[in-house]
Amino acid sequence: VAIIGEANKSIFLALALGGESGAFVNLKRFNTADFASINLDDFYVVILSGGNYRQGDMTRLANYVGNGGSTLIFANELADRNVFTQSVQQFGFGALNEKSFPDNQKGVFLNTDKIHPLFQGVFNQNTDGKSNVESPQITKAFPVSSGYSIIDMSGGAFLSEVKYGSGRAIYCAVSPDASESNFPLTSIF
Repeated sequence: VAIIGEANKSIFLALALGGESGAFVNLKRFNTADFASINLDDFYVVILSGGNYRQGDMTRLANYVGNGGSTLIFANELADRNVFTQSVQQFGFGALNEKSFPDNQKGVFLNTDKIHPLFQGVFNQNTDGKSNVESPQITKAFPVSSGYSIIDMSGGAFLSEVKYGSGRAIYCAVSPDASESNFPLTSIF
């Protein structure tokens, strides 16, 4: 698994995947400046955790996914808004919508597709399909308007998936740090 992004944005992801020691997966972390030199085909999954990606980087990612790769893209306030939005739309996620939630009414999960393959082994097999799970408290999110919604939240899709060419892309509406929500501190993360 490759995590490409700013170091402070990928700390929780690296810990959740077992750290640099590779407890759960063979993990390599890269800064966004290194994107052009990474052979994406060396990885089963490429995770974008936040940073200023260039158009060429996103084109390479689209080619990788189109040829059978998989990617997980987190919302990204650090990126050039036009490049990031166009890239997310290229995958088929539709428009990005910025949603801010007041302190007294944070955004929360509404439904979760517990039988989605992403959650294999996470939930009891006697699940009823879509239902609620522990929700993070979301202050800001960038949900997308298209794709298959794996997790719905107030304001749109929190986690959405699309098939792109021979591969798949998943988009998460918040960053993988604690700047927009407490998502990295919840069990679902």
